[in-house]
Amino acid sequence: METAPGMCHIPGMTARDRFPANLKCPQCGREGIARLSEEDGYSYAFGSQDTKVDHLPEGFLVVEQKSPVGSVDLFCAGCNVSAVAK
Repeated sequence: METAPGMCHIPGMTARDRFPANLKCPQCGREGIARLSEEDGYSYAFGSQDTKVDHLPEGFLVVEQKSPVGSVDLFCAGCNVSAVAK
């Protein structure tokens, strides 16, 4: 496989879709923005639902879960409730 000068391709590596997640605790009001990534959109079509948390603001924590809509939830660390803004 040829690439343009200055470009490289690593076999086996997939692109990741990156996006922000607005966080707000429904109990205490703590707010923040997490940065998440997932394998590119085509991977989702083939059953990959792994979400990676690239950045998590202070006061929040990651809770692993396996469900049809994702692999993590983000909780307020103080209140222990989901803080993903809807």
